[in-house]
Parts: sequence; C-alpha cells; structure tokens
Amino acid sequence: MLYPAPSYLTGQVTEVNESVLLEIQKKYGDNTTAFQFNRLFKMLVRTWNTEYDEFGNTVFGLDTTNNKFPIFDPSQNGYNGIFGHNEQEDFTSTKNIVLSKNCEIIVALQYNGDESENIEAGSSKFEQDYFGWFAIYKFVDNKLEELFNCECM
Repeated sequence: MLYPAPSYLTGQVTEVNESVLLEIQKKYGDNTTAFQFNRLFKMLVRTWNTEYDEFGNTVFGLDTTNNKFPIFDPSQNGYNGIFGHNEQEDFTSTKNIVLSKNCEIIVALQYNGDESENIEAGSSKFEQDYFGWFAIYKFVDNKLEELFNCECM
C-alpha cells in the first residue's frame, strides 16, 4: 500500500483487495491507492450547481440508517483543499444517486510522489492527505464502475 487512508477517512474504510486495486491502477497508475467503506450506502448525495445545471464536487454518503457521512469535500480534502485553494460549495441544492442494495463504495486516491514536501507548508501533517486526484467507484456483482472523479491539484 502506497499510503494509509486519508486522515478524514480513518476508521471509516479498509484497503481493497489486490485485484480491485490493480483494475483502478490501470486508469490512474501505480501511485494510486484505494479503500472501501466499512458500511453500505443507499445513496450518494452530491452538490448541484443550478447556475450551470451540473454536479458539484462535494459528495456525502447516506447509509442504510440515514446517517450522512462525508466522502469528499474539495474545500477541505486533497492538495487544493488543504491549502485552501477551493471555496466551499453551496449545499442548498443537491442531487441523489441511488445505489443498489449490495453496492460497495470505493474511493481511489492518486498521488504525485512528493507529498512529504507539503507537510511543512500545509495544514495536515499526514502525507496521505495530499492526494492530487480523487475518484469514487461502485462495486456490485464483482463489477467496478467509476461514478465520479476530481482533480485536487
């Protein structure tokens, strides 16, 4: 494993198996690691930009007991989030992505290899928090499908 999970996901995720990681690395390269959530989500909630009629980049998961968990917030997570380069998105408009009952959510994080250089200047003291690309996959019936990706640099 390249890095452990980002600090904001500690205790929420576990490593994916090697075959899933290799499939994700085909697209994002060897400097990519991936984790699956320890809970099932019934839907993902994404910000929605009404002005441009498109999804924003903030994603929450709603689990089977209706608890909301942050999956990705570009104003706080990744390289740009940690350095304050992104503004917080408007949460007044969101859209739901309903997931099938046995769907697992996997997050993939791509790194540049120079994360240790950011620790002194950034607000996080954990190398794994300085990822440059973020992706969300769903894994159902042994099939991996990318739902979302976002550059974080």
